[in-house]
Amino acid sequence: DGTTKLIEVDMTNKAPEGNFTVTYYKDADCTEVFEGVKNAGSYQVFAKIVDSNNFYPDSTIQATLTIEKKQLTVTAADATTVYNQNAPVFDYNITGFIDGEDKTLVTGEVTYTTDYTVGSNVGSYVITPVVTGLSADNYSFIAENGELVVTKADFDLGEIQMSYETYNKQVHTGSIYGDLPDSSIVASFTFYSDEARTVEVTNPTNAGTYYVVASFTHTNENYNEIPDNNTLVMTIKPKTVYLNWDAEASFVYDGKTSHTLNATITSGVIDGDTVTVHCSSTTESPIRVGEYVYTAELEGADSGNYIISEKYLE
Repeated sequence: DGTTKLIEVDMTNKAPEGNFTVTYYKDADCTEVFEGVKNAGSYQVFAKIVDSNNFYPDSTIQATLTIEKKQLTVTAADATTVYNQNAPVFDYNITGFIDGEDKTLVTGEVTYTTDYTVGSNVGSYVITPVVTGLSADNYSFIAENGELVVTKADFDLGEIQMSYETYNKQVHTGSIYGDLPDSSIVASFTFYSDEARTVEVTNPTNAGTYYVVASFTHTNENYNEIPDNNTLVMTIKPKTVYLNWDAEASFVYDGKTSHTLNATITSGVIDGDTVTVHCSSTTESPIRVGEYVYTAELEGADSGNYIISEKYLE
């Protein structure tokens, strides 16, 4: 405890006529006076007993003074890590020093054991300090466990994108391009016609751009909930149609006939859709000799879902 310890001879049963003095020494020859000790250890003390009345001869007795080491508690510091990550570097605290002393008096290292390994589930794991490597002159050591808390991780979805779709007269529910990081993740989508995502489209069917809010659920208890992603865009591309221009594309000038060139859709339009082709020239009524460029455009209630193959535009 840091105080000086002495030893005393019990003279309770000494002869009544004696007048005794006792002096304590460190050695059997009684040359070095014993003035007490503080540090832990075992000490041989020699007590020389002298009777000043000379009724009894001088005598020397030997005793052992033992100071036990004070016990210190080494406690593993609590720690945290995230699921599927390495455990942090563990630390410890020592308590029980007498006033004015601290861990600078301790040499050696503390090691640790724990059941946690990378991939262990979210939860609490014991950190056990191993103190056999510590030493100190006046102290011994006992270990007290700490706690490692493993918290949930966040899924890294990466830079996800919506897959491109093509108009097929069916409702498009959307899909993610590429693989998600866990097989339990299920994505659902809400579609909007505006970038501010205020006007919802319940059944995206027609060709165009749809602004998406993606929501995710999963059943992996080692991961946090996934926040909504409101940066995605789904594009339904128009379907390609193919044309056949009139075979008669060359005429002889007669001074009065306005010639036209027509085309018909040969393939690509889905049954039930209303789509026609309109052909026009930059000159309204080509009569005079020359070459005239005709352009084909799609018309009809469903024409916005189709695009003419570039091969047949002119």
